[in-house]
Amino acid sequence: MKVNLENVPKEFEDLYNKLLNEFPNKLRVLKKKYTICFILNIISFLAAFVCFATANFLAFLISTIIFIISVVFSTKFSKKYNLLYKNSIIKKFIQLVSTKLSYEPEVKNISEVKSLYSISGFDTEYYDKFSADDYIHGYIQENIFIRLYDLALTKTEKDNDGHYQTVPVFTGLFLINDSLKNINSSIRIKRNQIKIFSSNKEKVEIDNSTFEKYFDVYSSNEILTMRILTPDVLNTIVDFAEKNKILFEITFKDDKIFFRFFTGATFVPKILGNPTDKKSLYTYYYIINFIKDISILTNNAIADLEL
Repeated sequence: MKVNLENVPKEFEDLYNKLLNEFPNKLRVLKKKYTICFILNIISFLAAFVCFATANFLAFLISTIIFIISVVFSTKFSKKYNLLYKNSIIKKFIQLVSTKLSYEPEVKNISEVKSLYSISGFDTEYYDKFSADDYIHGYIQENIFIRLYDLALTKTEKDNDGHYQTVPVFTGLFLINDSLKNINSSIRIKRNQIKIFSSNKEKVEIDNSTFEKYFDVYSSNEILTMRILTPDVLNTIVDFAEKNKILFEITFKDDKIFFRFFTGATFVPKILGNPTDKKSLYTYYYIINFIKDISILTNNAIADLEL
């Protein structure tokens, strides 16, 4: 996940500075507690290793007990820190980006999200674990509602030595946008770097060489695809692609529009760094604004269709 911090808009700078000024003191305290425990973890582990190697078993026992206690407390502080970060920094950040959007750190109905992800058709690759959190939702326009989730999909497979290991399938942001009309068809826009496992749709040639430099389009209805992917839509997608290195793809499926961004884990604080990391927050800001722009453009194009 990489965005360019050059020419950051003043709107974001103002938003970021406001967030820094409202940084909760309790978050600083929890960060210090976790940092102390984390350092103690390392010291006690190394001490236990040295004591064991030198056969100083009493010192080894004491070091091991200290290590276990520090791990328990560091885990406890880490969970509290992460939750407070989401409920204070991220929730406030989303509200500053758009007062129409709401944020919840936990997803109540994961089975529904999993069902929607399956409908999107993004992955035909097998996965055996599906997790979702960080739920953002709201109207970006009077009649355009979005739902955004942070997903982690993994599978278990054998390595060359016959050992089982957990392998990531997808980690990043997944968005559902309720379309203004049911197009009774499907269109998939994917970055060239993203492997496609299977497709029952034909590849559509787009009359935009810059767009085709980055993307492939598959559709079961070429004429409908050309009417939805207007020059404004194509240029907005290309502009986002050229200004950052975030892989993403879009699927139009009947009455929904799906997005997924290969960002890796999102809305996670840096324990040993700046929790209000500017690059991470600007990435979220940039993605949310892109989603708003492209959702409005595509829905306007769909609303004008005679279906």
